Amino acid sequence: MKLRAKFRTHFPALVTASSPLTLVKTGLTYAFGLDINALGSYFLSTTSTIPASLLPKIASRTITASSDTLVASDYGKTILLNNATSIALAVTAAATLGDGWYCFIQNVNTGVVTIDPNASETIDGASTASIYQGEKMRLVCAGGGFVTDSHAGEWAAYTATVTPSGGGSFTTMSYVARAKKVRTTVFFHFELNVTTVGTATGTTIVSPPPLGTPLRNAFLTGASLNTGKVARGLLSGGNFRCDYYDGTGMLVSGAMVNFDGQYEVAP
Repeated sequence: MKLRAKFRTHFPALVTASSPLTLVKTGLTYAFGLDINALGSYFLSTTSTIPASLLPKIASRTITASSDTLVASDYGKTILLNNATSIALAVTAAATLGDGWYCFIQNVNTGVVTIDPNASETIDGASTASIYQGEKMRLVCAGGGFVTDSHAGEWAAYTATVTPSGGGSFTTMSYVARAKKVRTTVFFHFELNVTTVGTATGTTIVSPPPLGTPLRNAFLTGASLNTGKVARGLLSGGNFRCDYYDGTGMLVSGAMVNFDGQYEVAP
C-alpha cells in the first residue's frame, strides 16, 4: 500500500529523510518508510498487513445444528441456516461484538430460525426474531442491541390445505399458492381451479403460508377469471374462508378464481 501526501506543506514537523514514521492505532503499530521524489511530494511505503477488520469479507459459515451462536469471528460473514426442523440462534452480547459488527443471514431450509440476542438485548425492538425459509437480511450490532436491514424473502410456492367448508370432496381441483415475507409483512397469492367439483359444498377454506401467525385479521381480494365475480377471503380460525362478495360459494365445476392480499406477522 502506498499513500501520497504533501507532508512538506501539511506536516512539516513529521517529515525527515532519515527517520521512520510510526502510526499507532487501536493497539497496533505500523512502521512506514519515507521517500522523497523530485517534485517534493512524499510517499509513505509500508509492508505491514492491513487489519482483517478493514478488509471486505467474503467468507461464509453454514449452520446445520439445532442451536448455535453468532460470535465475533462471524463479522462480515454470510451465515447459511440449513436445518429442516428448526434452529435456535443465540447472539453474543452487543458489548462484546462491538458497535458496527454485522453479518449476513439466510435461511436456506424449511426449519424456522429463532434469533435470540443476549439477555435483555433486542432485535428490531423485539426480544427475538423468526426467520423463515428464503428470508435473508443483514444483522447489525447497534449500540446495546441489534437491527436488521435488507430483510426480505423471495416469492416461493408452498403447500396449502384446500378444503370445502360444508364437507364432501373435490373430484378434480388444483391450485397455486405463493407467498413472500418482507420484515413483518406477508404477501400472498392464491389461484384456485375447480375442474370437477364432486361432492364439495360450502365455501373454500385455504391455509395461509407458514410465515408466522397473522397479528391482525387478514383480508384477501380476488376475482373469478370466467364469471367476473369479485371474490374475498377472510381470515377465520387460522385459515382463509373464500367466497364471492355476494355471499355465494365458488365451489362449482369450472370455477377459476385468483386472490391476493397481505397481512402483518410478529417479528
